[in-house]
Amino acid sequence: MKIVKKIVKNILKVIHIFPIDDKKIFLMSFNGTAVGFDSKAIYEYAKDKKMDYKFFWGTSKNFQRKLSLGDVKFVELKSLRGLYEMMTARTIIYNINAPSYIPFRKKQILINTWHGLGIKNAGKNIENFSKEQFNLTTCFLSHAEKYTEIVIKDSFEYEGEILCSGVPRNDVFFNNEKTKKLCEKVKKAYNIRNEEKVLLYAPTFRNDFEFKNVKLDLERIKNELEKKSNEKWIILFRAHPMIAEAIKYPNAINVSSYQDTQELLCVADVLITDYSSTSWDFSLMKKPVFVFAPDIEEYKKNRGLNEFYNLLPYSISKNNDELIKQISKFDENLYQKKLEHYFNKVGNYERGNSCKMVFDYIEKKIINEKK
Repeated sequence: MKIVKKIVKNILKVIHIFPIDDKKIFLMSFNGTAVGFDSKAIYEYAKDKKMDYKFFWGTSKNFQRKLSLGDVKFVELKSLRGLYEMMTARTIIYNINAPSYIPFRKKQILINTWHGLGIKNAGKNIENFSKEQFNLTTCFLSHAEKYTEIVIKDSFEYEGEILCSGVPRNDVFFNNEKTKKLCEKVKKAYNIRNEEKVLLYAPTFRNDFEFKNVKLDLERIKNELEKKSNEKWIILFRAHPMIAEAIKYPNAINVSSYQDTQELLCVADVLITDYSSTSWDFSLMKKPVFVFAPDIEEYKKNRGLNEFYNLLPYSISKNNDELIKQISKFDENLYQKKLEHYFNKVGNYERGNSCKMVFDYIEKKIINEKK
């Protein structure tokens, strides 16, 4: 495999005859299988600020795109056009790893936003880890001081530059006007009335067999929320796309096919999750998070959780009865104090200016290279 990769890299070096375009940014999300997350936020920021960058988005061969993005040009990652655009872009932005078969040039800027806070084991703690691949990255974005320490430096064994910026996808949570617009957008898409409160249940990926063993009683949860708040509630359910069709919750709206998770977080009043890093993103809005983890011991054994999980400020329930009890006795003031302590303890970098910091970094790198 290594020999084949080396041969491919040598062949692709032919593209090095073409110059790098300082104004070209090549975006990817989940190795070409998604459109959204940090790359989308970066593009939208540049358009809002009327920056004169050209954007290309790399997708996998069979990816079914459901979202258009202004003047972004979509190209297949492994096509000749896709390879050309990637290898002549000054900046490449992605959220897993840069393709290891590409012979990137030293002048190219490779930015890894990653795709979550890193509660679950990753990097050297799981199979098929490659320190070399992580270190193709020029700059890693960090959510928090503890994240840099536990995930980027330890789990990923990354030795390059780190930007203490938070991540672009979370900037929206610091912009009340934009959050309100996205909230209205989601409500319109799913016919949610303004007077209805929204519970979002968004568990992390498991296969459908494992998931059936962690069934949440959403009807009881809804009843408890309505009893506590004296308001009408609806439930949105978001599963990983690979198992979304296999899991049924008749009393919930299945939003698993919705392309942008951050927009769903904007509309939610309460989040129930487990080992998903959406808990971090959502809590930046200071809204209640409840962790439902009946399979926690099994999950620790099979996948593993890092020490970040032990720092979480949310209540953790192992069954439906415990979760109902946690909702019933929820204290808003106490929760806000716990959140503040948590953010201080982990050294939170999120300030709503991540996109600006990314473009400042790119422009500074280009200027310094030309000196």
